Amino acid sequence: MAVVSGRGGAGKTSIVASFALLAKRKVLVDCDVEAANLHLILTPTVEHEEDFCAGGKARIRPERCTACGFCMRLCRFGAIFFKEEMGKTPGMAKPVIRRLLCNGCKLCVRICPEEAIDFEPHVESRMLVSKTDYGPMVHARLGMDLKNAGQLVAAVRKKARSVAAEKGLDQVIIDGSSGFGLAVSQSITGTDLVLAVFEPNVSGEQDFLRLAELTAHFRIPLMVCVNKWDLNKEMTEKIEDLTIERNARPLGRVRYDRNVANAMIAGKSVVEFARGGAADDIRKLWEKISES
Repeated sequence: MAVVSGRGGAGKTSIVASFALLAKRKVLVDCDVEAANLHLILTPTVEHEEDFCAGGKARIRPERCTACGFCMRLCRFGAIFFKEEMGKTPGMAKPVIRRLLCNGCKLCVRICPEEAIDFEPHVESRMLVSKTDYGPMVHARLGMDLKNAGQLVAAVRKKARSVAAEKGLDQVIIDGSSGFGLAVSQSITGTDLVLAVFEPNVSGEQDFLRLAELTAHFRIPLMVCVNKWDLNKEMTEKIEDLTIERNARPLGRVRYDRNVANAMIAGKSVVEFARGGAADDIRKLWEKISES
């Protein structure tokens, strides 16, 4: 099961952290690699980590480069520039690649007439397998190069399936990426169920419509939870009506509760931290999911 939302701050991670306590025989997965924060509540202890490399970066071999400038003129990312070295004759500059700006497209490698540009693996991210008080957790540290987020999410999910098989666990609970990009598609593809969490406002309504289209495309059952529903009852009812119209299921509502924030400050899930209020609402959500 993947828990997603259209934007950050809607409450999905707080709900996943509570499910971590309520669910049995599960692997927890943080696929929100661009803004990971599930570890702040579950405080995992890393047991295994490995490099993740989804591409590479160009590197100029100065001994072969004739400084023709062809690569610089064709690089649409502005990653190549001329740099004069100290002590060298003025005008004898050599091109240099800004690795942070290099997109790894390999165009410069292909067009260099002197074959003076190599393409090297570039590791910026790490995949982690950790233990928590609630069970194993698979997560990641995404480096500064954000364009491989979707590939990293796919790798994290593959690792989670491997951990589940190895430990004989039959549930995988995913804290999915926010938004609607490749990382979100990779978070939900192949899951048995998507739980989407929205706040009762215009943004939440629009986020629902886009996520409903996405889950329908992948033919994945969609359940909907409105978080802080009591702040806007009219919009809550509108989102739930749209949910039914789009052949999805309104799963339940979670009320506004200061204990959610207090629990996060304490480094705990709200169902562990408090009784009543939002904690009870989330327990009811899990009961309905378990029954479905």
